[in-house]
Amino acid sequence: MTDVFTGGIDLGGTKMFAQIFNGDWEPVFEHEQPTPDESYETFLDALGRQVQLLIETGAEVVGVGAPGIVTREGVLLAANLAATGQRVPRDLARLTGRDVPFLKDCRAFALSEALLGAGRDAPSMFGLVIGTGVAGAFASEGRLAPSPNGMAGEIGHCPLPYELIARLGLPIFPCGCGRSGCYETYCSGPGIARLSERILGRAVAAEDLQGEDADEVLPVWAAITASLLDTIALAHDPDVIVLGGGVSRMPGIVQRLSEALDQIILSDRAPVLRLAEGGDRSGARGAALYARALASGQGSITGQSS
Repeated sequence: MTDVFTGGIDLGGTKMFAQIFNGDWEPVFEHEQPTPDESYETFLDALGRQVQLLIETGAEVVGVGAPGIVTREGVLLAANLAATGQRVPRDLARLTGRDVPFLKDCRAFALSEALLGAGRDAPSMFGLVIGTGVAGAFASEGRLAPSPNGMAGEIGHCPLPYELIARLGLPIFPCGCGRSGCYETYCSGPGIARLSERILGRAVAAEDLQGEDADEVLPVWAAITASLLDTIALAHDPDVIVLGGGVSRMPGIVQRLSEALDQIILSDRAPVLRLAEGGDRSGARGAALYARALASGQGSITGQSS
């Protein structure tokens, strides 16, 4: 039996990470390159070359996991790309001669972890990416919940409760979405730097927080992030919350957040917290799963009609 190869691209603000997976969803090829920010033309050309490389290397279909939102009209809205406001799927199809489906990157992550990662044995799970931004997606029985307008899972743009802000003595930070007080401005990687600047008097990146600095900043961060997890539990009641993104690599994050969540959860059973198993390949793998599902007429697993 001939193996089936599927390509996926994790499209980020700084890099494009492309992979090919075999029929057992093991990676057999990968390629990484910077994401151009000079112009839309250079961006589209680079993405088109990534797609062509995967096709020439053996991928039958290719999917893209992208930040932001692809509107019903096919316009990509992503503040960190030189492609925001452009009809990227249409233009990419014209450039490569084939349709390349796009899936929101946090949904690609959740799909990957729900089917093949840390949530594969859970009846329901929420995949939460905490990195430069904060977003996620809910899946039940291996199927993503629908998101007809592309907004589902933008949990990072829910506002913190004022009670929590006041109790912790924090300012209300402005958010890149145009609003203020969003979870993302406190929980994300840049959010940790903001918190450390407020608490320590200097900005410290998450990966550099150690010793006494960590003891002062991380309990505050954990209280805020546990409130976010509680919001997810109230909205979706998942069995498992799978954590991904750069911030999830902080040592002891699962224990720290589990203890903070147990203190505030309304139920007698909090969702189980787990780290993503797919690592850096989860986004590309989810995009590949999406493309393969659509090609096989199984779009319903991704929250799309088949």
